[in-house]
Amino acid sequence: MNLQFLPCLSRDLGQLLANTDTSDVIIRVRKNDVDEDSKEECVFRAHSQIIRARCRKLGELMDKEKSAKDGIDGKKLNEVVITLSDMTSKTFRVLLEYIYTGKLAIVNFSPSEVISLLATASAYSLFDIISYIQTQLISQTAAWISQNSLGLYLRFRNDTSFEVLTTHCKQVMRKSPSSVMKNEKFIMMDKESVIELVQCAERKMEAVEIWESVLDWGKAQANIEEADCDKWTLEEKERIAEILEDVLVRVRFSQMSSTDIHSKVMPYVDILPRVSKNLLDYKEKKPTTKRDSEDEGEKRDSKGIETGLHDDENDLRKSVGGSYKEKTKGNRVEGIIVMPGAAVVRSVNNPSPAAKTSTMVTLTGSISSQFQLSPPSSPSSTFPLSSSKNKIFPLIQTISTYNIFSTKPQRSLRTPPISPIRKHFSSPTPPLSSTLINDHHTGWVSACIDYLNVIQGEEHTMYSRENNPYKYELLLRGSRDGFTSVAFHKLCDNKGPTVMVLKIMGTREIIGGYSPLDWTSPFLWRYGSTSDSFLFSFAYGELKNAVLSRPKDKSTAIKCRKSNGPVFGYGPDLCMWSDEYEKKWCCYQCSYEPSIRFADGEFWIDEMEVFAVKQRK
Repeated sequence: MNLQFLPCLSRDLGQLLANTDTSDVIIRVRKNDVDEDSKEECVFRAHSQIIRARCRKLGELMDKEKSAKDGIDGKKLNEVVITLSDMTSKTFRVLLEYIYTGKLAIVNFSPSEVISLLATASAYSLFDIISYIQTQLISQTAAWISQNSLGLYLRFRNDTSFEVLTTHCKQVMRKSPSSVMKNEKFIMMDKESVIELVQCAERKMEAVEIWESVLDWGKAQANIEEADCDKWTLEEKERIAEILEDVLVRVRFSQMSSTDIHSKVMPYVDILPRVSKNLLDYKEKKPTTKRDSEDEGEKRDSKGIETGLHDDENDLRKSVGGSYKEKTKGNRVEGIIVMPGAAVVRSVNNPSPAAKTSTMVTLTGSISSQFQLSPPSSPSSTFPLSSSKNKIFPLIQTISTYNIFSTKPQRSLRTPPISPIRKHFSSPTPPLSSTLINDHHTGWVSACIDYLNVIQGEEHTMYSRENNPYKYELLLRGSRDGFTSVAFHKLCDNKGPTVMVLKIMGTREIIGGYSPLDWTSPFLWRYGSTSDSFLFSFAYGELKNAVLSRPKDKSTAIKCRKSNGPVFGYGPDLCMWSDEYEKKWCCYQCSYEPSIRFADGEFWIDEMEVFAVKQRK
């Protein structure tokens, strides 16, 4: 029979604490925390054997002290005197009672006093009560914690003993990111937490407010005190660019007004690579009001042709460069045929009723979620082009453009005949060294490189193994050479056109991208401009599920930096994270369309392969 009489033991040891006749330790503690420099102290007496058994830290302090000297009333020659300056007498009295009796009485403690008690318990290795105190604090002072969550998180984030409290504080901050990001202590946050808050703030804060908070945080992390960015040194610019790189990918600049872009973002465009390329269109577009835009009326373009376009439409035509063809009658522009991928909406001059019906642009994709619009009510929605005042063109994410006078789809000006040309080569087809794709996949990729009109599931529209004009030479395999940016740049830089293939962890999904440009290793981000690159995906690894995504902004199609592996697009649409997160990638659809994944976000990979693409002879 085992009987436990712990309450009795606790009672008797409590009586021993009150009996100072047998004590051999004197402990001096500051009386209160109102004046930390006050010399007023409280004196406690204790028993060294109990102290050593119950609190190792206090036992170590006793070992360092010598026997007490004259000057203390009622001293004993063998007494040890220690002074504790890192707590108040109220806190120590509660802890000393716990050491003797196992009881913790914090009923009359304020939340701030409980926090001090918690910190002291950790400092003196009293780990048995730390979890209990945290739980009680969260359950009984929820409102106070909500108001002080940032300060508590910053105070205890590096101590694993306070995981219960810090986890709760992070949950509170995620629910109210605005109050945290506007707090002066926000600049002390770690990068991982800042990224989480920015993600939570996307739908709860204005994008410009997020940008301002992130910029202040970046300047603090980079130790930049100068407010004028034009006066920053090159070293400071490089430092803040490096710090902000992984954070700015979450800031939705497209949600900002042109006024905010010009006044609050553009001053930093030359030093923050993540911002610069996506905002080039704003450089020549001055902030205007809706009324100004509507009152402008018709303009003439640079060729002297009367277009009937408002300013915003003229800007749009410039933004797509040569990706359109105008239909003219006399000196009037009657319509525009747009190449696939160019987000252009065009009006017809005085259309007939019948033309109004046929002159439509079918939106086959979704309206950009970056503008926080509800999706169309049906998979295919149509908009008349008779009025530029609709101003729907900035909101279009993916469009299929029709001939201005026909309901039949207009083929791209660059699209060759539907079937690939059968070629004969002097050398046999080299074997493909891949664990992820086969000759059917490379035939499909090669057809996309040559702009063939590939039809899903129909092999006659793509290259066969024998007539594939390209050979694929393996440059890198992650499981063999490593998944780091160092390995990528060592093996893949300056190799000409390349194809990258990824196997996403935990799925049968294959994704990748083709770049016709050399990969390089600059210190800061450098963009490569091309309209010939593309991204792709094979759900379940099957060609019938293939998705092809081409650039809608060729100026941001390819990105290079030494500390990152391959990066496609501004989003980034497909990106290898830095070496700190091996095998971690992300996909945020922006510069390419359509999206190659069901949803944007981060993911991990099982395997990675990179091939040099070379012409067969």
